Amino acid sequence: MNLKNKRTINLIPIIVTIDENYAQHLGVMLTSLFENNKELKFHIFVFSEIISVDSQNKLLHVAQHYHQEISFQTVSTKSIKDFKIHAHASLANYFRLLAFSQLPPEINKVLYLDVDLLVLKSINKLWNIDLDDKLLAAVPDQVGVHHNERLEIPTQYPYFNSGVMLVNIDLWKTEDMSKKTLDFIEKNPDKIHYWDQDALNAICYDKCLFLEDKWNTMSANFGESEDNNKIYQSATILHFTGMSKPWQYINKHSYKKEYYKYIKKTPWKDYKPEDKTIGNFLRKYNLMPKWYDVIGKQ
Repeated sequence: MNLKNKRTINLIPIIVTIDENYAQHLGVMLTSLFENNKELKFHIFVFSEIISVDSQNKLLHVAQHYHQEISFQTVSTKSIKDFKIHAHASLANYFRLLAFSQLPPEINKVLYLDVDLLVLKSINKLWNIDLDDKLLAAVPDQVGVHHNERLEIPTQYPYFNSGVMLVNIDLWKTEDMSKKTLDFIEKNPDKIHYWDQDALNAICYDKCLFLEDKWNTMSANFGESEDNNKIYQSATILHFTGMSKPWQYINKHSYKKEYYKYIKKTPWKDYKPEDKTIGNFLRKYNLMPKWYDVIGKQ
């Protein structure tokens, strides 16, 4: 589909960035968004380097089922091919830094969403937040208090999570923020631990409007306490942060069942976790006999 769709200006633009491995999870996230925002109309801009025709067709099916718009745009990785990636990250983590500059000129504000999250309620109030002279709006990261010194961010500014961001596209383009953030990553490889999120914080810390936790309720909010249900009930966006994800069998997140609730409404409804093995069953429920791992390594 052509990005320059005449209807775009009448829809809420959402940017997502993925690689082929995350197409299924995007389908689940979009289903939760559409299911819980039936009064709103969206244009989903999917930025990726390579995504299969099969995955595109499945995502189109999800969007069309809810009468929503979706477009696919190819990202060139030439300028980021040497950037640091590790753990569960991929080059797709950096795509949004490029994507914000590639939107149609009629779009002056956009909502960015990670794909490892679920939208549980209406985001209309989030979309209508006035950014005024701020570059973006985001939620402080629950585990980000130790990053200010590493990134030379004054202590009065919280380190924010970039998984949910309302972005002032006019200001982003005017200040050439794609170049500034990419330059920071290239010149400071030793400071980069959390990929593009670190660059966004290092460059935008004083240009951020800080939001309530409910707009990006992260896994770090949840523990073994009785407060879990209260936290869940207040969440509008539930974000599965960290390396352990709800689609993994071994994952024990309090609300991973929500992921499977929405996947049943997608073309990936028959998904079975690849890590669902006898060994992981025993590990998950603390039934692993001491000899099991020893034998398994022989």
